[in-house]
Amino acid sequence: MNSSSKQESVVNRNLGLKLLAGALVFLAGTAVAAAENSNYLGLQYGVSKYSESGVSKDFEPTVAIVRFGRGINPNFAVEGRLGTGLDGDTQLVPELCECGVDVKFEIDSILGIYARGSINPNEWLSLYGLLGGSRVSVTGSLAGFSSTAETDDEDSLSYGGGLDIGFSRSVAVNIEYMRYLDKENFSLDMASIGVTFRF
Repeated sequence: MNSSSKQESVVNRNLGLKLLAGALVFLAGTAVAAAENSNYLGLQYGVSKYSESGVSKDFEPTVAIVRFGRGINPNFAVEGRLGTGLDGDTQLVPELCECGVDVKFEIDSILGIYARGSINPNEWLSLYGLLGGSRVSVTGSLAGFSSTAETDDEDSLSYGGGLDIGFSRSVAVNIEYMRYLDKENFSLDMASIGVTFRF
């Protein structure tokens, strides 16, 4: 990441933590919800796209994510996520020198908490939107030179939406598109597919 994005990261370092803390307090306050409310656990495989101003190439590392949600009512839940990188992506970046340089970009981890609002046309289908905060840890390096690796933690407002398609009352396939980082000079989006278990 360039110097301007690092300065922005320092200014906004506590944004994600404040959102996480506030949402956790809220979740704790609603732990004694009515019996009809449901919990859910989800597993996702995601392909991300990292884009940065001044860099002509986008990076597409892959990520595995675990989701846990607590239903407050049939149309609202609070959801926490923990993700870890699977495979990084290497691209030839021509901006770094005349002949270009191979740069490897990896997602180390994703931690976030979100409000989830949903509409349920029937008992087998749920359309939802997410809004919350994420902390994403990423590493960039010159490919083949681990000594050049530089890790950065970024906090950001995050948002997205998805679809749960039920196969039973407790199991659904999940499809989602999410923007985890939304900064002035760079962004991180992710398309994912997974499975959701309700209990």
